[in-house]
Amino acid sequence: MLKLSITKRFFAGGLVMITAFVVAIGIALIATINVNNAFQTFVQKDLALLNNLQRMYTSGIQGGAATRHIILVPEAQTTVETYKETVNEFTQANEAAIKVAPPAMAKELQALLSDLNELDKVRLAAQGFSVKGQKNDAIETLEDETPLWVNLRDKIADMINSQSAKTAATQQQLKAFTHKRIQTTVIIAVVALVLSGGLLFFLIVQHIKNPLQDLTMVAKAIGRGDLSKKVAWTRSDEMGELGETINNTIERLKKLVQSDEERAKAQENIINFLNLLSSASEGDLTVKAEVTSDVFGSVGDAFNLMLEGLTELVEKVRVTSEKVSSESKNILSVLQKIEGGSEAQSLEVKRAREAVETATDSATDITRKASQAQNISDAVVRAVEKGNHLVLESTEGMQFIRATVQSINKRMKYLSERLLEIGTVSQLITDVSSKTDLLAINAAIEAAKAGEHGKGFVVIAEEIRNLAEKASKSTKQIGEIISAIQVESTGVTKYLEEETNYVEIETKLSADTTTAFREIDSSIKDTVLVISEIHASADTQRELTARVVSSMEEVQRITREMLNLVKDVSTISGSLSDTSNSLISSVERFKLSETEKLTA
Repeated sequence: MLKLSITKRFFAGGLVMITAFVVAIGIALIATINVNNAFQTFVQKDLALLNNLQRMYTSGIQGGAATRHIILVPEAQTTVETYKETVNEFTQANEAAIKVAPPAMAKELQALLSDLNELDKVRLAAQGFSVKGQKNDAIETLEDETPLWVNLRDKIADMINSQSAKTAATQQQLKAFTHKRIQTTVIIAVVALVLSGGLLFFLIVQHIKNPLQDLTMVAKAIGRGDLSKKVAWTRSDEMGELGETINNTIERLKKLVQSDEERAKAQENIINFLNLLSSASEGDLTVKAEVTSDVFGSVGDAFNLMLEGLTELVEKVRVTSEKVSSESKNILSVLQKIEGGSEAQSLEVKRAREAVETATDSATDITRKASQAQNISDAVVRAVEKGNHLVLESTEGMQFIRATVQSINKRMKYLSERLLEIGTVSQLITDVSSKTDLLAINAAIEAAKAGEHGKGFVVIAEEIRNLAEKASKSTKQIGEIISAIQVESTGVTKYLEEETNYVEIETKLSADTTTAFREIDSSIKDTVLVISEIHASADTQRELTARVVSSMEEVQRITREMLNLVKDVSTISGSLSDTSNSLISSVERFKLSETEKLTA
């Protein structure tokens, strides 16, 4: 059996107790640091990467919306600046994502910049055509833009989905890791405290209290003259030496004590020894036994050696307890700093959660506004379709009017030609009338020459001349009417030609309007598609921010648990300090010589 003095045993026990407690505190600190590092990694990498991917997705959608708005309103300089900002936002988010992304995803993110550059070239080309007034070319270029954006969008969406799943898994791992750390730390701290207290109690009871009680009982029996009692145990420390000495003394007393005088002397020595032992048991370790030449000399010498050992032990216990108390205070100070850091971390998490909740509110507002914009766009699409239908009907009406006017114009030309023919016939009748009148005059002259036989012929000639004059007047009136009709016909023909030109212009304008409506319809449909994507993106962002809020709440809960753990460990440390103080108070009842105190 290993022989150790009481002092060494108490010193070893104190070392074990301090070591166990320091190990428990160290494990608690390591657990706190590990949880904090895990939380920092979760916030700085996983959530940051997810947020930057979402920024890329949103800025890409906004860039498409800005491009389409520029095509519709080329003079909107503010929208041009907005487009440039979306490109810069995409680039910055991509660079930030590359810094925190795993190597494989970082390569994919780097490749996205090439896709963005190609998409940007096409969008800028479409914007350039629109600014120059070449809307058809802009729309054709925009048709090339759509598949490029869809390809880029799908890649980003896949990354977002992958990172969302990873973030959720990391959150669960962090939760399980923290719970395990907290549970392990609490168990170790409790076990360390129980073992330390148990060890201290065992040392005090086994090595001081019980041996002293046994020694006192045997000494009292000797004082009564009862030499049948002996110390029943054997030990390898100072108490064991004192017990062995008392047993040897009892044996020697049995042999040497013969007379009443010797018995009285021995009893007196025993009473003195009991008084010394009683004083020692009450805590006065300054007493010394007189070393005589008789049988009690060895007992006194052993008693003095025991007192010296106890004095050294008590002083060692006091010093060790003071060290434990001091270390407990230092540990308590460290834990208080950790507690302050945990509270600060909890506050930062709370602020981050509030910021994310604000982002959630913004995403909700964006979703609401996107829904309103989509409803308005749907109404505009319906209005454009109705306007396009009306323009088509107007174009068809113009085409009918054009055909009618052209038909009337043809008929008026035909009428003019017939009037010219009537004029020719009327002129012929006029010529015939003139010749008939001349012939009637000649006939009248010839009838006058004939005398009485030509009177009847004169009457006929006069009638013929009158008819010729009437025919001449009628043809003259017909000529005037024809001339008036020709003048009016010429005016109508000219007016119809002007109307024909106007109808052709209006027909062309209607055709241009139809084309414009088709372009507007196509652009609005693209805008509706972009708004739908913004709506979906806002929904996704709202869902992601909701997950982030949940993660923040979970991290905040974990932080509170860590804070409670630190407080529990602080309480344990305080309890150890109180125990050390109690131990110091216990050993202070022992009275030591000034020399022993100075030596210690």
